[in-house]
Amino acid sequence: MPKDVREAAERVIRGYMNASTCKDRLPFLLNPEKNGAMILEYYSAVGCKVKLKSMDASDCARAKYNACSVKVRMRVPLGPTHSDEEHTYCISLTPEPKIDWRCSKGYNPVALARFKALHDDGRAGKFRVWAALSDVYLDLYADAGDGLLSLGMRDVEGATINGYVRRETDVAKLLSEALKDKQPHQIAVELSYSRSNKDPNAAAVLTLYGLSWREFPDEFE
Repeated sequence: MPKDVREAAERVIRGYMNASTCKDRLPFLLNPEKNGAMILEYYSAVGCKVKLKSMDASDCARAKYNACSVKVRMRVPLGPTHSDEEHTYCISLTPEPKIDWRCSKGYNPVALARFKALHDDGRAGKFRVWAALSDVYLDLYADAGDGLLSLGMRDVEGATINGYVRRETDVAKLLSEALKDKQPHQIAVELSYSRSNKDPNAAAVLTLYGLSWREFPDEFE
């Protein structure tokens, strides 16, 4: 029931924030057996000592698609001083409420900026990005506007790229409908460069993993 879901999400956030060590946070996370080592490395330099000041779990009272979000305000130590920060945590509700850390951080195994810098490598990459419909067509896609859907994308670090997918595909149809309000939305995609690509700002959209940043199975392949 909605109240129970909200209270369960609040307990998970409280347990995560009040954990004594970074390792003690892992039981509150989705898939700690797969994510644990990566998360501990991520926090190795900054630690996990924070003070929970407030949270808003109202979204979990109307949760849908087995997920909701919790807005958190916390105090973070910065040497001899501190900083108040606000973060939003994704909560996966099945089989029980856990924090989806990858979703919460907008985590990408390889930063989009690095992917672009290594575009000659030709390897595909999986990314969580903010995406919106675009009318920009670059590089080898410059004359294919009628046949291609263009997406302007940005990751959490501010790097940008344009992605292209043929309009007749199911992926393009899903994206057109999801992004028709012309506002940025969270999506998870696989991008790749063609051998004839010269501009690292233009890539092909190979796969749509989700119309959100939620953890997806192909991340662990």
